[in-house]
Amino acid sequence: MEAAGLAIGVIGLAGAFKDIIDLFALFTASRSMVNDFALLETKLDIEKTRLLKWAESVKLLATDYDKRLDDITLSLTNIFACIRVLLGDASNLKEKYGLAEAPAQGLTDSSQALSARDSAPWMEKFVRDFAAFQIRARQEKPSVGMRLKWVIRDKEKFQGLITELEYFISKLRELVPSAPQSLNTLGRRHNSKRPNDSEDGGSNPDPKRVKMLFTGAQLISDELTESQINKLLRCIRFHSMDDRRLNVSLAHSNTFGWALQPPNGTTHRWNDLTQWLRSGSGVYWICGKAGGGKSTLMRYLYDHPTTRALLSQWAGSEKLLVGSHFFWNLGQPEQKTQHGLQRSILYQILHHKSSAIRDVLPRLYADALSGQHDTNSPSAAEIDFAYRALQQVSGLGKICLLIDGMDEFDGR
Repeated sequence: MEAAGLAIGVIGLAGAFKDIIDLFALFTASRSMVNDFALLETKLDIEKTRLLKWAESVKLLATDYDKRLDDITLSLTNIFACIRVLLGDASNLKEKYGLAEAPAQGLTDSSQALSARDSAPWMEKFVRDFAAFQIRARQEKPSVGMRLKWVIRDKEKFQGLITELEYFISKLRELVPSAPQSLNTLGRRHNSKRPNDSEDGGSNPDPKRVKMLFTGAQLISDELTESQINKLLRCIRFHSMDDRRLNVSLAHSNTFGWALQPPNGTTHRWNDLTQWLRSGSGVYWICGKAGGGKSTLMRYLYDHPTTRALLSQWAGSEKLLVGSHFFWNLGQPEQKTQHGLQRSILYQILHHKSSAIRDVLPRLYADALSGQHDTNSPSAAEIDFAYRALQQVSGLGKICLLIDGMDEFDGR
């Protein structure tokens, strides 16, 4: 009966949380950073301690866990996934956060390993509780397994990782803040006492505080308003996103009429674009000399109603999104980099299906829901997570992307 009382959602949360805690053990400091070692160790251990204390406060591994977890399991899962990407994405750890792969013996030297000092008591209790939790749940959750181990080489870049961790851990504490008792328990105790009773024998609990707790729980499950959605989407887009496309010269009358007609066989032949728009898949590549009018052709195709008419045949009864991105080597960084491309396409997809925002951008969703006015643009790690999450979203329909200027892309 005890095992039956464990919610499946909380079992998944506990396993994902354990994987995150395991990842913290894979970091060490370079021997050349002796003077900075204590600082780096303390910063990382603080974040690990905050996570462990949060899990303890919501009784994540207990049978009487905080029932607020049931209402926001998906949001918590997404935040856990973001943290796991931060700590486990090899490419970002190397290039963005200043780490290098550790030698085989990198974490065996106790003087250099990021051993958890302040978190040690919390960690010991968590390990014991998790072992008991597995027995109750009768479910063996696969751990993160063997992972690369990391040496910190660049203190300034590594601080970026700490900042990202601080953000997501703070969001966990905002979504499910610590409370002396669960909401259900609070309600029972409040209703069973005399009007002048309280937990400490004094006056009644502050009714405003009780209302805030319940209002907060309800708020988590609410949907974003149209205004909140628009505000969130503005955090994804960048001001120069459409500049290049809009500044490309319009095609002269009938110049590109041939492009939306089948090849007539009297001139140079090309793969039938109309057939590809109507029923094709994969990539259709248009190449030509620099200055030959490729961007003008691309704008012509994007603007022409025949393009959408042909694509509608391809989409059938499903929703259709025709998105675009025009690279420009002389423009702003976002106009010529992969990060800009990702933000541009992500904005168009979520504008097309705003109901997916909660699943693919949990931090921005939580910020918008709480009414924060200083929501930041999504980080590189959040965007990577968003594209992974989009693969699990149903109902996106058919998407055709027109990407111009690959020869002006600045990056690898």
